[in-house]
Amino acid sequence: QHVDRAWEQTQANVQQLQNTLEESTSQPCAACSKRFLWTRMSTCDECKHPVCQGCVTSFQIFSPLGHYTLSLPPQRARCCTPCGPLVKTRIKRSNIKERMKRTTAFLEGTLEPYTYQVEGKLDKSYRLSGNLMQGAQNF
Repeated sequence: QHVDRAWEQTQANVQQLQNTLEESTSQPCAACSKRFLWTRMSTCDECKHPVCQGCVTSFQIFSPLGHYTLSLPPQRARCCTPCGPLVKTRIKRSNIKERMKRTTAFLEGTLEPYTYQVEGKLDKSYRLSGNLMQGAQNF
């Protein structure tokens, strides 16, 4: 009987260690509640909750005025599936607001023209190497 109790205690300790190990190396997804390893999780940029790869939405945020180059591409937003529509709506509103400022300035006659930025060496190398690689792929 003493051996049976010791065996049961050992099994309980093993189960407790397994639970502790699972909780310390995995976390539930905020969107679907499934448990995933820490290495397979992303963080929502909006709500900062951990989400699995299946519940994360990633999209590019383009500037409404087009101010980006090859060395400074558009930013990427990563958010969970529930936050996705909210983030997209907020970005669309801010883009419309910026475009309306420019339209209003045009109608008032105070529109500043776009400034031309001279292509830097890094941008030129990106542009030329991209065209070179496309030509090599076609060959």
